[in-house]
Amino acid sequence: MDLLDHGLVLAVAFVAGAVNAVAGGGSLLTFPALLAVGFDAVPASITNTLGLLPGYLGGAHAYRAEIAAQRGRARTLAVPAGLGA
Repeated sequence: MDLLDHGLVLAVAFVAGAVNAVAGGGSLLTFPALLAVGFDAVPASITNTLGLLPGYLGGAHAYRAEIAAQRGRARTLAVPAGLGA
């Protein structure tokens, strides 16, 4: 990747972060951008998923009070969700 590729990925990442903050779906921008700069599909998917992880953790932290109220439901659904995954 050259400097232009880095700039493209950085710009798309900022826009995708804003999209995720408003409505979700930033991966629809970042995944194709990673493919466009030369990543193969599997590394692009892994990079995309790991890139989103801090946002998910931040969202979970911000909504921890609301999440705590759902603790019983999460315990009930954890096994079927794990089996389905």
